[in-house]
Amino acid sequence: MIATQPVASVETCVGGDAHVSVSAPGPVAQTYRWERELEGGTWQPLAAGMMPAVGTVSGEHTPALSISNAGSTTQVRCVITTACGSVTTSTTDILVSPCEPACDADLNADGNVDQGDVDYIIGVVAGSENPTNIDPDFNRDGNADQGDIDALINVVAGGTCP
Repeated sequence: MIATQPVASVETCVGGDAHVSVSAPGPVAQTYRWERELEGGTWQPLAAGMMPAVGTVSGEHTPALSISNAGSTTQVRCVITTACGSVTTSTTDILVSPCEPACDADLNADGNVDQGDVDYIIGVVAGSENPTNIDPDFNRDGNADQGDIDALINVVAGGTCP
């Protein structure tokens, strides 16, 4: 019996980390074997260490699987075995995609993210010179406008990059 199935999907960036776990109650000794689906619907046990097209695997014989340095999208499941037999969990899609690099809010290239960067983007949006050649579309909406200034102010105040 499986108490907690793994989540349906986990998203990460290429080179990122993915974690999936299951739980199976009971006083009986249990073994765990995580597997990935290959083309054609066959399943391959995951092995510790670097697996091409998967990433670096750990926890392949525990309730918690970790994949670091994820390489590509894959589907995994866990086979839990006791003296009474085996049960297979539902599958988890580990979705790996390219991710945008973190934004660089140091627009004036002085080593600090502060009011100077806000002043710089205001000037560039208004048509002043742009000696650091920043893209004034800071929020990536296709326009260099007040929205970019507001997004940068949010980052300077400790918010997340757009």
